[in-house]
Parts: sequence; structure tokens; C-alpha cells
Amino acid sequence: MKFLAILASVFVTLSAQAKIWRVNNNVGITADFTTIQLAHNGANAGDTLYLEGSTTSYGNLTSTKQLTIIGPGYFLDLVPNTQAITLTAKVGTVTLNQGSGGTIIQGIDFDGSTLNIYVNDVTIRKNKFSSSSSNTELYYFGVINLYNLNNNGNNNGVSNIVIAQNCGVKISALKPSNNILITNNILGYDTNYGDATTNACIDGGINTIMLIQNNIIRRGKINVYGSTVANNIMIAGFFAANNNLYSNNIGSGTQF
Repeated sequence: MKFLAILASVFVTLSAQAKIWRVNNNVGITADFTTIQLAHNGANAGDTLYLEGSTTSYGNLTSTKQLTIIGPGYFLDLVPNTQAITLTAKVGTVTLNQGSGGTIIQGIDFDGSTLNIYVNDVTIRKNKFSSSSSNTELYYFGVINLYNLNNNGNNNGVSNIVIAQNCGVKISALKPSNNILITNNILGYDTNYGDATTNACIDGGINTIMLIQNNIIRRGKINVYGSTVANNIMIAGFFAANNNLYSNNIGSGTQF
């Protein structure tokens, strides 16, 4: 009987382990799911979703589960003969609602879309947010909202957010938030607004504390308060001092 009890506990443990799900909507490919929302609905908290390259978007996602979402990356065709498939995994608007804290999103192509983060403890890394136009790859910049005014009347901000190594994104955090790390990204505002635009590529509320370091800012305004801004390169754009600590930044003019 003791042996059977141990054996049963082993089976329970194995069944409770996190699972990896394959998401692919290419014709002729058999996968677990064909959209990111269906994959979310069929997964359990702690599972991993692998989105494979495709010409078709995997659609929008509203998440209430802690998941790891991984795509193949972007600019895969820049180095020939290194990738069997050079397609990205595109998604539409992604919203992380209550229950999705601890989520990691990596290697996804947002293609100009929006990511809404309404929870704590989220990591967003190595994603492409921009979309192209004509010969300009970074034409439209996608958006990361760390809470916005349409979040069901919730007046709270977020904390413990890592935004790292992403390409072509602007960031808005207008509610009181803390422990927001923005590092090693290419940030900016849409090309059609011109290099003289004063629209914010990083917009922080007066009680939002950020560490902004080692980024390239293509255009737009860094509008934050009481934050640390260090080791950034600004190619056109503006910086608002606003009692920030700033050091070792390089600008195309006198931004700093």
C-alpha cells in the first residue's frame, strides 16, 4: 500500500508540471493551437507557449494566467543561411490582466500593436514592437502601457516590470508605479511625426519611479519624474529634467 501511495503521488506531481504548447497557424502544420488566445485558454498557469513563424498574425490576447510566451525573434533574415524559417510570430493587442503576474514575453513581433500591463512582476524582452513603411523598418512604434485610464477604474500602478532589449517601442506609465526597469531598448516616436516632435516616447507620471539606462532613443521626449536616466543615446528628441538623476547620456544636441 505504501508503494502504491508513493506511485500515486509521483503521477500527481508529473501531471502538475508545467507544459509546453506549440502554436502554429501555417497551412498543413499540426499544432496544439492556431491562435494565442486559444492557447491561453487551453493552458494552465505556469505553462509555456511557443509561437512559430508565420505570415498570419496569431491575433489578440487577454491574459489572466501566468505564462511564458516565446516567439522566434525578429530580423531573422539579416544574416543569410542561419535560419530555416525567417518569419516572425506576429500578434495583435495583448492585455495582461489580474492573474497574469509573473508572465514573460520574449521574441514576439507586435508589428505596431499595443501591450497593456495591468499587473506586477512582468518581463518583456527581445520583442519587436515597430512596424515598417516603404523602406523604413522603424516607422510606427508600438506601445507598452503600464496601466491606463481605461483599466476598469483601477487607480493603481504597477511594480517590478522589466522592459529590456526590445525594438521600436514607446512606453507610458501615468499612474504611480515603481521598480520599472527600461534597459537596452530602441525607443522612439512614429517617423511621420518628424524628428522635432515633442510627443513622449517615455511618459511617466509624477509618482512613477523608473530606471532608464543603456537605451537608444530615436525621437520623442523622455518625460519622467524623479527617475534615473543613465548611459542612453538620443538621436533627436527632448529630455525633461523634472528632478531626475541623469548621467553619461549622449544627445545629438543639448538634450542633457
